[in-house]
Amino acid sequence: MDTEEIGSDHSSTEEQQHGIVISTATVTLLVPFFGYVMSFIGAFLCISASIVIPSLYYLKINKASFRRLDIEQSIHSHNDTKGLLLEQ
Repeated sequence: MDTEEIGSDHSSTEEQQHGIVISTATVTLLVPFFGYVMSFIGAFLCISASIVIPSLYYLKINKASFRRLDIEQSIHSHNDTKGLLLEQ
């Protein structure tokens, strides 16, 4: 690769980055309550991940004894955890 080709790749990447920043800024200014919407989406994804990922790891660790009873036990234990979170 010539140094000219590297420079053109860098400028197109820089233009893409500027475009993303400008479009994001435009959306935040035009959408009312954008901060609240993003907070809700972030909180929803975090709580979903904190409930789903431990279940998946449990199933992966106990793959040798992969039976229906294990799956049901995992689901019930994480539903209990979810219930404790919702009570507070």
